[in-house]
Amino acid sequence: MENKIMNLAIKEMRSNNINEIIDQEVFFKEYFKVFCYKKPFDQDIMSSLQTDLDIDDVINLSNTLIIKFKKMANMMEKNGFKNDIGLIIFIGDGVIDGHSIIINNYSYVFVDLKAIMLRSKGKYNLDAFMSHEMIHAAHYDLNKEFYPDNYNLIDDKYFRTLIVEGMATYMSMILFGIPENSAYWFGLLENNEVGEWITNCKKMKTNMGINLKKIIDDEEFDNSIYNKLFCVKTQKFTSYRTGYYYGCEIIKNISYENSINGVFRLEFNNIKKYINAYFKIVIV
Repeated sequence: MENKIMNLAIKEMRSNNINEIIDQEVFFKEYFKVFCYKKPFDQDIMSSLQTDLDIDDVINLSNTLIIKFKKMANMMEKNGFKNDIGLIIFIGDGVIDGHSIIINNYSYVFVDLKAIMLRSKGKYNLDAFMSHEMIHAAHYDLNKEFYPDNYNLIDDKYFRTLIVEGMATYMSMILFGIPENSAYWFGLLENNEVGEWITNCKKMKTNMGINLKKIIDDEEFDNSIYNKLFCVKTQKFTSYRTGYYYGCEIIKNISYENSINGVFRLEFNNIKKYINAYFKIVIV
């Protein structure tokens, strides 16, 4: 496979039976299992899909993303990363804009055009977005223990996700030259807001380490802490997604002692010491 591209979005827009496409495509089976807690899309969402979106907009955005994907695949190869990463474009519920998925042992970037269209009405940096997701795909391709379907323990959900998002954030700067502010927030925040966010991340770091240690000691998943690290659940963006900053700093520290290729291949057991050192507390 050489950078295989599947544009399911066009199929969905032109189909008389979208549910049939979802039932037949192996992508959706894996997507629902790994990223949607085995829950399929709401029927109302699927019914409104073709009326909510314009086919020309879907085609144009698809073409833009494909061009960026091919360009970045070439950049990765020039940086020594020969890969079989693919791209899947689809239309879903708009909750997850993109990530990477493994199908038949191959790693793909996936993009939900509905989510991208909602976000791109603002200052959404598609170069930063695509580079971030391609790093995820390269990471999973080289080191499948970090693929979300392989998370079995409570600490996996926190700390492997921390490393995965830190890897994508930091390496998008190093391999693709994405500016720091864009690498962190894809242009959704202004530069002064990103500065405020970094300040807040630093202020919350000690307490976050203590909270994470308590979660692991108690063996109880805390959704509010997870949201603080990886999600945005309120309008106060600058106090959320802190895990992207922490993870980026941890990967930066790891990179001081390892080659770029070595960082991608480093096993989780060998990363734990860097997590503990960063938070200055023995957590994992």
